[in-house]
Amino acid sequence: MAAARRDHVRSKIAPALAGGIWVLCDRFMDSTRVYQVMLEGADADLADSLEMITVAGTRPDVTIILDLDPEIAMTRVRARGGDDADRFDSGALAVHKTLRKGFLSIAQTAPERCSVIDAGGAPDTVAAAVWDCVRDRFTLQDAATKQAVGRG
Repeated sequence: MAAARRDHVRSKIAPALAGGIWVLCDRFMDSTRVYQVMLEGADADLADSLEMITVAGTRPDVTIILDLDPEIAMTRVRARGGDDADRFDSGALAVHKTLRKGFLSIAQTAPERCSVIDAGGAPDTVAAAVWDCVRDRFTLQDAATKQAVGRG
């Protein structure tokens, strides 16, 4: 995964950012930390080193964590029917509880970039909350940038 992520950062993300384009990613560096370190027990220092090489300083300005009780989430996955669950969605309830705890832990340690959104509502309600978060974060960031430039 690290090699694929590094390639993705180099070939897609970094050029887009250099061109002033916003980039949205699903399951970026925090997911690797939660799945590999917190769930699988990989060495945290090794993960830190790998992350430094993999993302090469390319870090998200905003990370949105869609929070949902794992029991409800698993019910939703099953309701989609068939073999729709991928390897990330499948797994025991205990696994999903550990994953949730890991993501919420990251949000708690990095509140300057992480926003936790309750994903238990209707899709339109959750989508509106996500948009509000993005709008508010980037509006604040733009204002801070303008203030810093104005003081220059």
